[in-house]
Amino acid sequence: MLKKYIISSFRVFFNNIGKLEIDLFTHNGKGSSLYVFENDSVVILLKSSYDVDLEFFENYLEDFYKYLKNTFFAIKYSKHENTLNIITDYFGLESVYYTRQSDGLVISPLIYHLNKYDVDISLLKEHLTLGYTSNQKSIFKGCEIFKKQRIYEINSDLTLRENKYLQSFKLENEEFSNSLIDSSKKSLIKDLKKTKNLNFGITAGKDSLALVSCALDSKLNIKTSNFGIKSSHDVKIGYEVSKSLSLDYQHFDYSDIGEFNFFSKLIAYYSSGLATSSYVDMLKYVYHMNTDDSFVIGEGGECVRIFYVDEDIFKKYITPKYITDAIFNEIDYKFLDQFNTNKESIIHLGINYYRNQRLTNNFSKRHSILTPFINKITPFLNLDFVRITYSLPLEVYRSEIFHNYLSDLNDTVSEKYNIDSKINDTQVWSKRLDTVRDSFLKVHEEFDYEQLGMNKEGVDFCLKIMDENKRTIYFILRLHTLILFINNFKTSEFKLLEKELTNLKFYKKK
Repeated sequence: MLKKYIISSFRVFFNNIGKLEIDLFTHNGKGSSLYVFENDSVVILLKSSYDVDLEFFENYLEDFYKYLKNTFFAIKYSKHENTLNIITDYFGLESVYYTRQSDGLVISPLIYHLNKYDVDISLLKEHLTLGYTSNQKSIFKGCEIFKKQRIYEINSDLTLRENKYLQSFKLENEEFSNSLIDSSKKSLIKDLKKTKNLNFGITAGKDSLALVSCALDSKLNIKTSNFGIKSSHDVKIGYEVSKSLSLDYQHFDYSDIGEFNFFSKLIAYYSSGLATSSYVDMLKYVYHMNTDDSFVIGEGGECVRIFYVDEDIFKKYITPKYITDAIFNEIDYKFLDQFNTNKESIIHLGINYYRNQRLTNNFSKRHSILTPFINKITPFLNLDFVRITYSLPLEVYRSEIFHNYLSDLNDTVSEKYNIDSKINDTQVWSKRLDTVRDSFLKVHEEFDYEQLGMNKEGVDFCLKIMDENKRTIYFILRLHTLILFINNFKTSEFKLLEKELTNLKFYKKK
């Protein structure tokens, strides 16, 4: 038997006497796909935005995870053995936590469902210093995160035994050829065909145009949409391309102050305070999409960045020292040493800096706030595409010619609309601070920073200079989410929010 649910979150309770409870939650009927397969011996929960049928489970029941090419999270319960298996995807985009209670183990993507909010100050310093590139860790005491590329086995003694699986990649450089490009393009098209109702975020970006081009080449019926200032470069080009191709197109405005407060609270809730409030406009955009749509996103800016290590990229995302020195009462930067060694070995394992840090943090957190409301498709993270393109010479990616081979649209659109890939005026927060400043200041004034090992004067300093300093703005936006999470956890705000959730009460075994 196979059932499909639309869920925003879930909570699993498992104890040492064989009790299993699984609650599935949907937020006002919104969410992304969860497939539940059950027979006499197993129950499998598979969270995946890609369509899965009964035949898939019947054919690959024992090792189904090996045939899932993109983002997923799975729980397998063996009825006779009374064991749980937790299976995580290759890139670690699904952030799911667990905690031990006196009477069992609780598993959920939401820290709120684990009832934990005490912050480990040393891990918080690491998280805020590394910014978008911090490690795949939980900063909350008593909570752990399931790591990527793992199969966990949990027996009745509630001990977690983990095995790492690793997809193999070629290590030698391969010659750039038309046949290789054809293969990579076919893998993207195959990925896009795995679901229906594709809604592309369309901009002037090379990722966006490459994916739209692949969909059109395969005669897929698609919609397009974007958000932001209509006169901005990305939004304007996206609109012009959609119009010239006669595609269904929808535009969404920025959040006003009321929407900023509403969506900031949702971000804090669904990311457990670890994402950034700068995603309010993207969340508004996804929140108002049709529930049946599948949102297609490049995930990672230029897809080429996941294929090579560049120290400058890493340094670009670390929070400047003048900020962390100002806000933390004391900070030891030794945790930065881990990123200065063993780069060669990391590369040879096929999990470079971008996969280890940026995907599992920044894009994982974005994934955690979008998928409670929509299915999200990420074709450039398809493992077939990664295998085919992994060994190409570095210059192929740096020169961006790879996108031009993938997409017929890139050259045409660049020539017709004078695209400049260096222009980034879609979301300039320095121009929007007057809209949200009062919200920042209210949250800031009411918060006790000492509980996080911070001093209020340092945060005051950051608030004063954020008008002129982009890096400071984004730091404040991340700090804002964390403060909202801690404040709302301790008050009734999240309880009010949870009234919008419906508990589907899926499974219970006493």
